[in-house]
Amino acid sequence: DQGGRAWVMARARSSSAVTGDDARVRIAGGRCERSIVDGTCKFDAQVTVVLQIEPEAAVEEPVPCTLEFDLNGGRNHFNILVDGVVLTSFNTSQTFCRRKRYIFSLSLKGAAVVSLVKRTEPQAMQLCPYSSMLPVVLFGVALSAGW
Repeated sequence: DQGGRAWVMARARSSSAVTGDDARVRIAGGRCERSIVDGTCKFDAQVTVVLQIEPEAAVEEPVPCTLEFDLNGGRNHFNILVDGVVLTSFNTSQTFCRRKRYIFSLSLKGAAVVSLVKRTEPQAMQLCPYSSMLPVVLFGVALSAGW
């Protein structure tokens, strides 16, 4: 499949876990492969995982929100954007590719679009094999209770 909805398995402890196919989560950009065994998403192209989130109840003041990406980052570099503004950048393990939960704290007044942007080139385009990045495997996305 190219673009469209993402298929994400829940691996979270809250009731607000995104389970199975969910319209609040989609993949924008290159090719994304879904495993029919466990529902994970695998991608190697420069891709954005887009989340459309909002609190369950109307709020007047900023409300804390914990966002968790459960992924094997394949030594890739990522940005987290909130409504198009870079919140943070991070690199996944440079020495060993393994699954890890990446947790981010957000303080939002209401609905927001949160994006996980893969910044590195696909493995086939890299010139230095000793430092090549591997495809990303996304196991799940979760939000704290109330979101």
